[in-house]
Amino acid sequence: MTMRTMRNFSSIAWRLPLIALLSVVVVGCSGSDDKEVIEGERVPVLVYDTGIKADPSVKERAVRLPETYTNEAWPQAGGYPDHAMHHLAVNAELEIAWKSDFGGGTRTRSDLLNKMLLSDRRRLMTPPIVADGTVFIMDSNSVVSAFEEIEGDRQWRIDLKSEEDEEDGGIFGGGLAYSENRVFVTTGFGDVFALSADSGEVIWKSSIRKPLRGAPTVGGKQVYAVSFDNQLYTMSAETGDIRWVHEGFLENAGLLGAGSPAVSGGLVVVPFSSGELYALRTDNGRVAWSDTLMRTGLMTPMAALSDIDARPIVDGNTVYSVSNGGRMAAIELRSGDRIWERNIAAHESPWLAGDFLFLVTDANEVVCLSKIDGKIYWVTKLPRYGNEEERTEALRWSGPVLVSDRLIVTSSHGYAASVSPYTGKFLGRVKLDGAVVIPPVVSNNSLFYVTENAKLIAMR
Repeated sequence: MTMRTMRNFSSIAWRLPLIALLSVVVVGCSGSDDKEVIEGERVPVLVYDTGIKADPSVKERAVRLPETYTNEAWPQAGGYPDHAMHHLAVNAELEIAWKSDFGGGTRTRSDLLNKMLLSDRRRLMTPPIVADGTVFIMDSNSVVSAFEEIEGDRQWRIDLKSEEDEEDGGIFGGGLAYSENRVFVTTGFGDVFALSADSGEVIWKSSIRKPLRGAPTVGGKQVYAVSFDNQLYTMSAETGDIRWVHEGFLENAGLLGAGSPAVSGGLVVVPFSSGELYALRTDNGRVAWSDTLMRTGLMTPMAALSDIDARPIVDGNTVYSVSNGGRMAAIELRSGDRIWERNIAAHESPWLAGDFLFLVTDANEVVCLSKIDGKIYWVTKLPRYGNEEERTEALRWSGPVLVSDRLIVTSSHGYAASVSPYTGKFLGRVKLDGAVVIPPVVSNNSLFYVTENAKLIAMR
């Protein structure tokens, strides 16, 4: 079997379960035109009552947050390797400082199966990173660009696709991380790169030969990357040599994104599309503990996908994680014992600040809960449709990000909205240049947004 044949087989293999799932959806929606029309209101199957409500026992307690601080970098997906960013500072009044096109954005097709099967399939899923005065971003064609942080001047760009990658077409996945003047890149084509942060020159390349799901995490001079078939690859940040591999349970179907592993205290906490969460020793990959975040009895189509798409957070000796399968939990880092759990489904990553967690659920709710015991302080419902009256143009909300007493959430209809972290009250919104399904990143009192049409927007 040639190298190209192996690559094509791998590319096809991971898609087959998803094709089967989509086929079921299409068949379920087809039929003859002469069937009896049943009167009544049509309710989308993906909308359901989550039952998430504020806990009456904390009604009189106030949400208190730590003081803001200015972070001088956002070097990895989720900020730092532990993904705990707390309360970041930005200016009270934000204006657009600069914006730039950086390449290929999301390409869509009207036919859902064609979108998955044909070569013209690209989705922009990679958040930018910021380090040493530079913003790094990768487009949907695996082209990485570097922009000067203050003025937005492009410093360099590099196309990481090979000729074989061009023939295979595009697939989803990949991301960026920064450490010690190197930019580490994972791609949906199954490659891991180390680039010079100054010039974009390739320092080393490691070929996994299978699609990589999300952004890498770098910690302790090691690079961690998760493949579509739920394997964690651990590589030397210096040379790219593989040090150890952990194999998770293969899940036939999952969401398109992926949660980057969290690294803290000699352990790497990695989420898989199977709903499994593993804590592994960073030196040899031995399992410290594992858990499964799935809620039984949650009868919704999306809950059947048990994916942990959200990044886990490590704060002190506690891991916080949430799955699309309907379970959120706080877990003791060393022992793996559950501290508390809640029936919450989310694919967006939570945000931790002080003693509180904030997250956007799969039902478009912003929730504030205590990190100590999981009690819910408030719940705010976000709009579900671009046209609420006709219930069309279903919206996707992303975030949140906590900056200067504001929770920022972004939407697929092109708005960035602010919600009070103390009460859940809606504070306002601003229109951006396109759909925004990736939460902004923060550095040096600035917000950096990425739109689906591949515009990078700096606000300060």
